[in-house]
Amino acid sequence: MKYLAVLTALAAACYAQTGLVIETNTNGTVSPGQNMTVVVLKPTESAPSIEVAIVIAMTQCPDQDCSSPSFNISQDLERVLYYGPYNPQYSSNRTEPQHQNFTVQVPQTPFESGDKVALSVTRFALDESAAGDSVVVQTPFITMNID
Repeated sequence: MKYLAVLTALAAACYAQTGLVIETNTNGTVSPGQNMTVVVLKPTESAPSIEVAIVIAMTQCPDQDCSSPSFNISQDLERVLYYGPYNPQYSSNRTEPQHQNFTVQVPQTPFESGDKVALSVTRFALDESAAGDSVVVQTPFITMNID
């Protein structure tokens, strides 16, 4: 019976977790050397978590297709734009989810005009659940075009 309770709690925690949300101020098109703001919204979670760090990276999509089954964003970050602490906060009016803004620069190379790239955010956190702490690693991405 205890095993069933633990499995149910774990399943509920997994179901309740949503991924990071990434937003930019670029309308999906960037130029090499351009500064852009990356807004990382913290996911809603059923258990408290301790943020360890994030990595923001840009990776060229294979054959201009970021949805290709051969594309595994967690295996190749290519160009790291930021790595370090992630300390999301509520806005002053608390109408937005916890988030943090990062200003990063689009690399000059290896990207060229017409390339499709993935802007990814890898999140490392500790999930503090009743069953004990667990490691959370998420790597969502959005597709962008190089102008």
